[in-house]
Amino acid sequence: MVNGEIQGLEKELHLKNDFSDPSREDWRKEVDKVLKGAPYEKVLRTQTVEGITLEPIYTKEDVEGLAITENIPGYPPYVRSSEIYGKVKNGWEIAQELDICNVEEWNQVLLQDLMKGQTTVRFSLDELSRYSTKPTEENKENLGVHGLPIFLYDDLKKALKDIALDQVRLDISAYDSSLAILGMLKNLSEEREIDLNSITGSVSMDPIYSLVSNGSLCTSWSEMMDEMAEACRFVLKHAKGIKTISVDATIWNQSGSSAVEDLAFAFSTAVNYINEMLDRGLTIDEITPQFIFSFGIGSNMFMEIAKLRAARLIWSQIIEQYEGNAESQKIYIHAKTSQYNKTWYDPWVNVLRTTTESFSAIIGGCDSLNVTPFDCIIGQSDEFSRKIARNQQIILLEESHLNAVIDPAGGSWYIESLTQQLAEKAWELFRETENKGGMLEALKQGFPQSKVNSSQQYRYNNLATRKSIMIGSSMFANQNEKPIIKESTDKTELFNSLLKRFANRGQVNLTNGLFSGISEALKQGLDIVEINKSIRNGKLSDISIEALKETHLTKELESVRKTVEEYNKINSVPAKAFFASVGSFLQLKLRSDFVANFILPSGIIVENNQAFETAELAIEAVKASKALMAVIVATDDDYPQIVPIMAERMKAENPNIIVALAGYPKEQIEAYKNSGVDIFIHLKANLLETYQDIIKKAGILS
Repeated sequence: MVNGEIQGLEKELHLKNDFSDPSREDWRKEVDKVLKGAPYEKVLRTQTVEGITLEPIYTKEDVEGLAITENIPGYPPYVRSSEIYGKVKNGWEIAQELDICNVEEWNQVLLQDLMKGQTTVRFSLDELSRYSTKPTEENKENLGVHGLPIFLYDDLKKALKDIALDQVRLDISAYDSSLAILGMLKNLSEEREIDLNSITGSVSMDPIYSLVSNGSLCTSWSEMMDEMAEACRFVLKHAKGIKTISVDATIWNQSGSSAVEDLAFAFSTAVNYINEMLDRGLTIDEITPQFIFSFGIGSNMFMEIAKLRAARLIWSQIIEQYEGNAESQKIYIHAKTSQYNKTWYDPWVNVLRTTTESFSAIIGGCDSLNVTPFDCIIGQSDEFSRKIARNQQIILLEESHLNAVIDPAGGSWYIESLTQQLAEKAWELFRETENKGGMLEALKQGFPQSKVNSSQQYRYNNLATRKSIMIGSSMFANQNEKPIIKESTDKTELFNSLLKRFANRGQVNLTNGLFSGISEALKQGLDIVEINKSIRNGKLSDISIEALKETHLTKELESVRKTVEEYNKINSVPAKAFFASVGSFLQLKLRSDFVANFILPSGIIVENNQAFETAELAIEAVKASKALMAVIVATDDDYPQIVPIMAERMKAENPNIIVALAGYPKEQIEAYKNSGVDIFIHLKANLLETYQDIIKKAGILS
């Protein structure tokens, strides 16, 4: 088609003149016709754990007057990006953490992964070294849990062997041991003749994370804040590319929080730290570049995109109130795909979950990303699961080109509206927390814990009543699935090796300054426990709060299934449900499929995918099956005639059999119970309560 023909076609098309613009009211009228009297609010609007109502359609009217839609990338409040060019130039950091507890093995795997696409060295100290706890026989199983056991300078040297520290970003979550790790890094840079200022990344502490995780600190709050200030001053003078203050909001996410709570409690924590640092003589523009925020990313795709965009908006506004400059208003966001929604059963589905979560984090504008391996809650990941996790990011970068647009979410009426609503609700909760005296005081009162526990209960109730679905765990479970088995790691050799190197070698000499003293003590062989004990001079924790424990959403459901499967292993007749369907198979298939999908996640084996012509034939088949449960399936019209007869006969044949009915016919419930029906399986039934009722009646669980 030549240009003249195209221009002629354009003249013939007058869409605005030929078709009228439909209004929201016109759309609503058409929707009501389709709904045929069903309530619009209930059917098409979605309530979220954040207290936000999601609409079925968004238009430009939903973003009219929103200032964030006018934001330019690279300019405050940075909703669209902290940089003018977004991630187009450099992408994001591929920051995978390795769950390997031996430092030498960890180093070898890391070197391989850096050759295969990983761009950042990132690790946390393990449960013992981060909290300055000496390994003993009683706690040795905590060695290597959630991180690397770095106790001695030699441990860090082995972990970072052959790593070009001035060419790759290094992020270490040191928690309560950051001064010792900074001392180790100082020694290592001097030993390798690398300018400490050329190293970029973080050696960060987050006392509130430690407090929320454990209920107390290793030392006093004042001491922790003094150490934070010392770390800030050290890097400002000697290591300008290293951040020292972490706000690890993954603790809330791992406990079932909402996006509102993630944001509000993260920024209330940050404000707590800012005020403490200001009190110790640092300026706002010295403090804010020290922060690194970590957010857990869940599976609500658009909510998580909006969360990271809202984070940039809120942080910018907070720092503006402190009169921080435009550069100080920028936020560094590390994202980590959530472990809270990962499943032990059908773990391959976790690959799909982490893919959508990665997409959310990237579109939301994260600066670095850690994709948790699909088998993360089963045990230590292997080379295959680590490869899948790493390559998910690489595909999204190299093949999907998610970095090719500065702000892919910009201009979406839905996401822009959601960003604004989320920011407003988070700001409201942030102010409520501040009005209680700030994050530390609010924790003492149990306010954040109460909020997160309520959100966790909301999520759990939705799962139990199937308002939300976890594929493989609450619906579409595979009864023939062979679980992934992970052998537990023997920590004896690692423990013995560490114990040989621990010795009481004295105290840190602070005569020539704190870091000089730490540096010299490390060279002499002092470990983290001794160093922290020395510089803290016996100061003990002066705070005690209710701790939050990390969990995963399907834990209780999966516990039932494991109980049933253990029963099946040791009994010649496994726990099974036999479908006593009476009538037309095609007519009953939808109801049978619903009940089967309801039962299968419990681990109870489902038998019989056919229907019987008569109740008598169904009763005989149940008897022959030796099933612990019989499920009566028929039409509502047939139930009054067959249910009493079938239930009474089956109970007479086997008093221990559990009789379940597909449906909940309100008028006949009591009559059916009296005839022998034990369980009613229907849309509003609670999964866990029903499972527990079944296995108790069956004697599987006492």
